[in-house]
Amino acid sequence: MPSLSTSSSTNSRKTLQDALHLIRSRDYRSLAFASRTIHRAILAGRFPPSLSTELQAIESLGARRVAVRSSGSFEDAKSESWAGQFDSFLDVPPQAVAEAIKKCWASYFNSRALTYGPDRYGKGKTIRFAVIVQEMVRSTKSGVAFSCDPMDLDMSKVSIEGSRGTGSALVSGRITPERILADKKLGIVLRDPAGLSASTFFSLSEISTLATTVSRIEQLWMRPVDVEWAFARRELFILQCRPITRAMREVPPEEAGLPRIDKYELTFKVAGLRFLFADMLADGFMYLDPLFTSDRSARFSQYFSNRGMDMAARHGYEWLNREGGFRAYEHEFKRFHKKALVELESILRRSRLSERASSKFFRILSELFTHYSKMDSQFTSVPFLYRKERSIIKQNLNALSRFKDHARQWINEVALVNGSPYSRFVSRLAEEFDMSPALIELHSVEEIGGLFEGRVVADRELRARKLSYTLFARNGSKEYLSGWASLRFIAESAKQQRQATTLEVRGQVANAGHSKVRGRVRLINVDYSDLVGLSDAIQEMQRGEILVAEFTAPELLGACRKAKAIVTDIGGLLSHAAIVSRELGIPSLVGTHNATKVLRTGDLVTIDFVNGTVVKRERR
Repeated sequence: MPSLSTSSSTNSRKTLQDALHLIRSRDYRSLAFASRTIHRAILAGRFPPSLSTELQAIESLGARRVAVRSSGSFEDAKSESWAGQFDSFLDVPPQAVAEAIKKCWASYFNSRALTYGPDRYGKGKTIRFAVIVQEMVRSTKSGVAFSCDPMDLDMSKVSIEGSRGTGSALVSGRITPERILADKKLGIVLRDPAGLSASTFFSLSEISTLATTVSRIEQLWMRPVDVEWAFARRELFILQCRPITRAMREVPPEEAGLPRIDKYELTFKVAGLRFLFADMLADGFMYLDPLFTSDRSARFSQYFSNRGMDMAARHGYEWLNREGGFRAYEHEFKRFHKKALVELESILRRSRLSERASSKFFRILSELFTHYSKMDSQFTSVPFLYRKERSIIKQNLNALSRFKDHARQWINEVALVNGSPYSRFVSRLAEEFDMSPALIELHSVEEIGGLFEGRVVADRELRARKLSYTLFARNGSKEYLSGWASLRFIAESAKQQRQATTLEVRGQVANAGHSKVRGRVRLINVDYSDLVGLSDAIQEMQRGEILVAEFTAPELLGACRKAKAIVTDIGGLLSHAAIVSRELGIPSLVGTHNATKVLRTGDLVTIDFVNGTVVKRERR
């Protein structure tokens, strides 16, 4: 019990003892009666002389307000948190501190607390309960931060939630906070739950300060922590810290089965990518945990895991924040490309192919794609956020933008256009095994090697892959689904994505120009290989409309020139849409994930380039 003197008689003391005895009965009515009895006794009590000095010191603060907060050493234990069971009081004037302290002590015997943990009040139990008095921080921003991602307990992240003013409304759940995931090592933004890499609420320096401070607190406690924080006068204040109880439990191993699409991010779509090419591509992108699907219309979708995307973001930041970092990469890529062309042509000149030569050919192409992949959005979006603050990043990104066009041309010439080394090699394999090139491209790289040893793939499996295929990485190995099994996976993934899709469209601002742009949507989502359909769609588009597409490519440049603004589902701050919009001086929003699902041609929308959102307006 708190150390309070009472003016009550022996009878009233007996009443308190009887009340404490009732607690152990665990009957709800008895608990409620005991709670009221003890509350009245504590609030009627007097402080002992030993606390007078402390109370006088608090009152000497003058007009300053304080927070009077309850705290128990047993709170936030591994098995029970006691969250919200006891009372705390904010904005308490000095002259009211004594009464607030009594109320905090009395709250130890709240009915809800007695019901939550009756064993804590058992006979002979030592009660360790304190009241903390803190000067109120006049915060401009406040919130909570976890030293891990509470959704999947990823210990490499710091999860931050914040709102304006004091954090009481946020903690109570009355408002929706701004959310950010930051990397512990670098303190940089990675993504919020919508998959974004930017925030209009937090500054980059605030995120870095928070991530670094929370990581240090975790190291001191030697366990994951939940921290309440506030910024006042640009200074960070830590208000409270406690362990994360869920993180103390062992995380169950990942269940065996198929991948969940919500653990991946869509990065690219194209039509007509054959199984063999996808299999070779997976080898080059294995470090990003690729997931590829091709439906019965041969629409190919490329996903990378959230883990792979975050790894790429960290690597890209370190790489492009280093003096000469990009130049070293560019030199290595040029050297490899030159050597690759010689080796590929050497293999093609052979009179007879072999399993070893085939394996080497595909390995070279996979490594070429590995080199190229490091210039894509997963590596460049985070550094782009820092280009104005760090000149070396700006220099490296400028060099990357210039070089990327050359590298894209290399990829096209080596692997994509008719007459490329890849297409010629497929033709050579078709001759070698008396198959059509289309049939050869239904094999995996490994199965091509098996053909040299007389191992064949069942016709039924090849037909299934022609219908549909899904390819994903697990523990560094490739796994496959084909035919109806693949189609069921694609359908279930699409269902999950529809359920996760909200009506809010939010993305990264790749080029602002204006704070807001209003206009009518022109949705163009056609197969980029269908040049006739694409030309018709561009022709139908009216000048001044807002172009909405899954992503843009050079074939869509005519639509970009007509557009008042550009919005895409896929792409980062160095994607085609982003680069073209800056070159043409057109505002753009990229990486929304759901714009083409929410918006339709003719919709009237307002794009807010301050907050990175698109809002539909009622049609007139």
